[in-house]
Amino acid sequence: MTTTRRELTPYEADQVHRIAGWKAESPGFIPGLIEKVTHPLVKLAEKAISKEAIAEAIEKAYIESELFIHQERISQRAGVNDIRELRQRDLASCDRLADEFAKIVAEKGLITGALVGGSGPLATMLYVKSLITQTLRVIHTTGLC
Repeated sequence: MTTTRRELTPYEADQVHRIAGWKAESPGFIPGLIEKVTHPLVKLAEKAISKEAIAEAIEKAYIESELFIHQERISQRAGVNDIRELRQRDLASCDRLADEFAKIVAEKGLITGALVGGSGPLATMLYVKSLITQTLRVIHTTGLC
């Protein structure tokens, strides 16, 4: 099977250039500081919580995130009957659609975090679960766009 190559659009070429620049960047000061501060907490959590429990929590969050993907809303907003029709759209329009939904999902994540946040181990576990679920939801929604 042979594939024919096509020229990148100016938008696609710009995105390739931006991605290459992003990949070449070194991590900033703040992410490095966060890593240093949270590293002892991560090590403590690794000792306190079994790997099986962590894997199970991530699996549940993954399943839950799939239950709430915005497939129907994305199709409706994009004006298509089937989400697969977006494969024929240009990258720029798909990126705009993804940006719209990323804002919506991020706002919901902030609200959820604010409602679930609190002190204590139970509140922290609920917050982390909610954060993982929201993160996976963003990934799914963006991928659909």
